[in-house]
Amino acid sequence: MTADREDAAITDGAAGWVGRSIPRFEDAALLTGRGRYLDDLGTRPGTFEATILRSPHAHAEIEAIDCEAARTADGVAAVLTGADVIALTSSLVVGVKAPLECWPIAVDRVRYVGEPVAIVVASDRYRAEDAVDLIEMRYRPLPAVVDPVAAATADSPLLHPAINSNVVGERTFRYGDPERAFAEAAHRVRVDVRYPRNSCTPIETYGIVAEYDAGEDAYDVLANFQGPFSLHPVMARALKVPGNRSLLHRLDNRWSETVCSEQQSLDALPIPAPTSRPYRSCVGRRSQGRRFLRGISCRAWQDKSRA
Repeated sequence: MTADREDAAITDGAAGWVGRSIPRFEDAALLTGRGRYLDDLGTRPGTFEATILRSPHAHAEIEAIDCEAARTADGVAAVLTGADVIALTSSLVVGVKAPLECWPIAVDRVRYVGEPVAIVVASDRYRAEDAVDLIEMRYRPLPAVVDPVAAATADSPLLHPAINSNVVGERTFRYGDPERAFAEAAHRVRVDVRYPRNSCTPIETYGIVAEYDAGEDAYDVLANFQGPFSLHPVMARALKVPGNRSLLHRLDNRWSETVCSEQQSLDALPIPAPTSRPYRSCVGRRSQGRRFLRGISCRAWQDKSRA
């Protein structure tokens, strides 16, 4: 296809779709009360409930965690901290080339408000929530920076001291001859763009139902995350099992989260004995907002316009 014919095809397609009201496939189930939410689904008798204790600090060292009172509380089957996760799993895949480890629970240091520091698994949600309140945490607050541009400066407090920089990944793309394109351009524009802090607010917060089969050394997880093919190999690697012993199912919906985060990585937590029974974890709306606050600052540059 020639360039002219290709441009014409794009123009014809745009004229046919732009401005039209397109039916959505998921509306029928929602409007007729047939939407399937993970928290509404029945679970097997004996399924535990998991609740997460989260950090109140944006940046702090964890000096001590005392879980004894929580572990001995009525109905509690297990309490997991960062030390337990390191002993049981491998680091999750890190999407940058920096020498980082990624754990679903904070290890030694917290780096954002709402970061998980412990998980309590109990016979029901009420007992799990009560046990979370029994965990004693001692933090040493550290300076925090919420502006991404300021965080990239040389004297900014470091989130990962081993890297000696807050810039953990940098990629440069170059296409064609940009110097010539700028030199021949009639106008050149420079703009700074700042995206404000926001929080994801899906119709359904994130949730999982997970089970470990000790006899088969296998895991079965039901989740409402919308990227199962990306999460499955990450989960299997962290659990140290082949992919065929780490099954990940998802609900057939379109109104939960599409961004993989720390909560999805909690799929990769094997709950130690005696909690080989299934467990369910559904994020509360307040926790959802705390853990997903984020903001972006970016800079697109070109010279000011010229005559």
